[in-house]
Amino acid sequence: ANEACHLLFIQCPECAEKMNDCCSDDCMKIHALPEEEQKALRRGKEVSNKIFKKGRSEVLKFKN
Repeated sequence: ANEACHLLFIQCPECAEKMNDCCSDDCMKIHALPEEEQKALRRGKEVSNKIFKKGRSEVLKFKN
């Protein structure tokens, strides 16, 4: 999975295989990059999981 993400989420085995254990298409694109490019993208970023609010993220497609 994308080392910069660290999002804890639930995924069925079929989706995990399809999504390469990633949470989104953007994460899959980063995960597909060479390790050095991934490190360069992570450099200087603040590591925090406080941007996620129990399913209220703007990037989630399926909302009530």
